[in-house]
Amino acid sequence: MGMKKYLFPTIAFYLLLSVSMNVIATPKCLWISSYAPGYEWNDGISEGLHSVLDGKCEVKEFHMDTKRNKGSEFGHEQALHAKALIESYKPDVVIASDDNASKYLIAPYYKNADLPIVVCAINWTAKGYGYPYKNVTGMIEVMQIKPLLKMAKKVLSISEGSASFIVPNTNTGKKNAKYIRKYFAREGFDLKIQFVNDFKQWKNAFINAQQDDVIFMLTTGGVTNWNKEEAKLFVAAHGKKLSISVNKWVKDYAMIVYAKRAEEQGEWAAKVALKILDGTPPSKIPMTVNKQWERYFNKKLLDKAGISVGRQILNRAITG
Repeated sequence: MGMKKYLFPTIAFYLLLSVSMNVIATPKCLWISSYAPGYEWNDGISEGLHSVLDGKCEVKEFHMDTKRNKGSEFGHEQALHAKALIESYKPDVVIASDDNASKYLIAPYYKNADLPIVVCAINWTAKGYGYPYKNVTGMIEVMQIKPLLKMAKKVLSISEGSASFIVPNTNTGKKNAKYIRKYFAREGFDLKIQFVNDFKQWKNAFINAQQDDVIFMLTTGGVTNWNKEEAKLFVAAHGKKLSISVNKWVKDYAMIVYAKRAEEQGEWAAKVALKILDGTPPSKIPMTVNKQWERYFNKKLLDKAGISVGRQILNRAITG
């Protein structure tokens, strides 16, 4: 009886100690996404992020859904919901992906705050948000425009020409248009920009773009009423000029794609979050840019348009 008397409190102590250690060993990570599940770019970031964090951090997500809901009022409302979640969940580190999370949430409410934050997929530059802060570091998202245009000129055997840029009418689309125009000008292309809101406008823009040498299609995200199968048939029937893109999910509609890896953004942000949790302050982690690319050639569309790409080039890329 005496042994049991001392044994039970000892067991209880170690059980409480075990629970306490588990709590300490599981930090809280909150991912604030500008977009929503189902959008390929967002899903790629999610895959990269979870591949690193799962089992090492308790991950909670908040998706602002500002790709489908483009108004600034909606963006501000979603930012307040995200802020309330931060205050109630009390994460140890926040990961904020794409521009609108920075525009509506991080820059207005968390500049030089105590909360450590990792941003990623910020298009072209972070100067508009004043990054880095003492509590914020991140990865900038840049595109392989220059090598893509050099490849386009090589395929078409031209040194300059005209181009049409079809882009969703979103905040990110407008920011991209500003920078992309400069790249096209440097490579000798006169660029026409066509902002579109829905699938019907996108199809009209694609038809209008057939008068140019090159058609640059940024993304399908933000184009309402998008129909994948109809879009495949449409570009196959009407695509006579060289179409290019920088996003993997556009490879069914564009002939040449030099794709960024969304997974890289999520992987990098997650690894940095773990480094911060291990004690490295964000201010000691330099901001960087994405470095990983994949090349795709849509041989069916190229052949249908009568555009020839050398075998040596095709052998170094993913064809479909």
